[in-house]
Amino acid sequence: MKSLALLFMFLAASPSFAGFVLVAKLDRTSAFGTGPGGEFRVTLGRVASGGATSTIVTNVFGSNPAVNATTGVYNFKTFCVEIQETVSLNTWFKVGGEFFNQTTGAFTGFGDMSDRAFYGDGAPPINQVGTDQLDNQTKNLFTQWSQGAAPFGTKTNTLANQVQDAIWMKEDEKVFTGAYQTSLSNLLTNAGNAANSAVRVMNLFQYNAGGGSSFDSKIINFSTTDESTWQSDLKSNRAQDQIFYDPSLATTPAVPEPATAGLLGLGMLVAGAYRARRKSKA
Repeated sequence: MKSLALLFMFLAASPSFAGFVLVAKLDRTSAFGTGPGGEFRVTLGRVASGGATSTIVTNVFGSNPAVNATTGVYNFKTFCVEIQETVSLNTWFKVGGEFFNQTTGAFTGFGDMSDRAFYGDGAPPINQVGTDQLDNQTKNLFTQWSQGAAPFGTKTNTLANQVQDAIWMKEDEKVFTGAYQTSLSNLLTNAGNAANSAVRVMNLFQYNAGGGSSFDSKIINFSTTDESTWQSDLKSNRAQDQIFYDPSLATTPAVPEPATAGLLGLGMLVAGAYRARRKSKA
């Protein structure tokens, strides 16, 4: 009985984990682009549900290739998806979704990252009432920029502005005309329509909105594809949607195993010999 009482005392004194939230803040350090859009550097961190910004930790991302394991700085640059939504620089925001083990706080990856903007409005007469999934051309253009692939081997403010405008145009956020519209269309066309699983969207929400762990629970359970999670205080406290690239989420075509490749090669040789034999008979 004494040991049982001690167990109850230990459980009562143990802290209860209320969950962990992914947080992000933006700045323009080493970023290309001018005006309201363009590149932003992102720092990511983790905070216990209901915790103050002073308790945020950034060294929780392990070996994930997209984030510096010590500083939490996202190793690529991000662009805005929405044109009517804004964020304040050097200010922490909360990211919708569950990215940590809610008991231990261990980082579990960005697999829960959204692939669409949440409740954004673009240039009139556009009036979205739900979520807007990124177009594949947008994803591929952003991948080219993130990887420094042609035509972005040498990055400039002008090119960053063009990438941002191309994203806004493709996502029906802004209308362009004339030669500039043609140049943006060419960038998107050259990027291609291939499926791209490495590009996601960070759905940002105001940090202190709603109050404490109750609001954070809604943040953790938020999903752009599940309307039951679209709580009214999430809608009213949404911030910007930031396009995000994580190479660990990329899917690549299967490479044949050596034995399979050998069989394929043998099959091609047999087929070639058969065609040659038929030709000689003819």
